Amino acid sequence: MGRVADLSTLLIYGAIAALVVAMIAFAIDASGKIHRSDSAVRRPAANAGIMVTWLATVFLLLGVITRGIAQRHVPWSNMYEFTVLFTLMGLVIYLVLNARGDLRAIGLFVTIPAVSLLGIAVVLLYSAADGVAPILDHYWLVIHVPLAIGAVAVSSVAAALATLQLAKDYTSASSSRLGKLLRPLPTPAALERLAHRFTAVGFVLWTFTLIAGAIWANSAWTRAWGWDAKEVWTLVIWVIYAAYLHARATRGWDGKRSAYLILLGFLAILINLFVVNYFFDSKHSYALTTHALQVLMS
Repeated sequence: MGRVADLSTLLIYGAIAALVVAMIAFAIDASGKIHRSDSAVRRPAANAGIMVTWLATVFLLLGVITRGIAQRHVPWSNMYEFTVLFTLMGLVIYLVLNARGDLRAIGLFVTIPAVSLLGIAVVLLYSAADGVAPILDHYWLVIHVPLAIGAVAVSSVAAALATLQLAKDYTSASSSRLGKLLRPLPTPAALERLAHRFTAVGFVLWTFTLIAGAIWANSAWTRAWGWDAKEVWTLVIWVIYAAYLHARATRGWDGKRSAYLILLGFLAILINLFVVNYFFDSKHSYALTTHALQVLMS
C-alpha cells in the first residue's frame, strides 16, 4: 500500500498547486475589478479561478480516497487527515454556493486559507499511512470524528463570511483598493444572515460532537467527562456559539457584534486544533505524529 499512500500525497500536492493557480487567477480578477467600472464585463480570470478550484477539489478528493485505501479505513484518524478533510469540505461548500449564486468575488479569500491549511498539513502535520491507533479502532470513530470535521468546516465558512462582512462594513464608503475589491460582494447585512445560518448549523454539529465524544469517552476511558484539555476547549467552543445564538435571538445582536462573536468562536476552534493538541497534556495526543513534534522542537 506504500505506492497508494505516495499517490495520495502527490494528489494533495497537486491540489495545492492547483489552488495556487486559482488564487493567482482570482487575484488577477480582483485587480481588474479595482480599475474598471463596467460590472457587466466578462471575467475570464474569475471563471478560470473557479475551474481550477474545481480541479483542485477533485485532486483533493482523490487524495483522500487513495489515502483511505492505503490506511484501509476512512482517513480521519489524525491531525493530517482531519485538516485535509475539513479543507476539502470547505472547498465543496464554497463551490456549491457559487453554483447557486455568483461568489467568484470571494474566491481569493477562499483559496488563500485553503492553501495555507493544506501547506500546514503536508509540512507540519503529515503522518505516514500506518493504520489506526488501537484506541481509535472503535465504531464511535465513524460518528464522532465526521461530526467534528463537519463542525469545523461549516464554522470555517461562517468565519470567512463574518470576516468579509466586517471588511465590507468598514470599507463600504471607502475609495481604497480594498473597498473597490469588496464592492461586488453582497451587503454586510446579507453576509451576516448567511454567516448566521452556517453558525446555526455548526452549533448543531458541535452539540452532537460533544455528545458523541462523551459516549465514546465513557466506553474507552470509563468516564464520560474528565476535564481533558481537548474536552474543555470543545465545551468552550460550544458555549461561545451558544452565547452568539442566544444574544442574536434575544438581544438583537446582529451586525458587527455578531461577526465578532463568530470570529471569537473560530479563534477557539483554531486554538483547539493547533495549540491544545500540541502544547496541552491531553488524552487526545494520539492524533499527533512524531514528525509534527520533531518539526515543532527543531
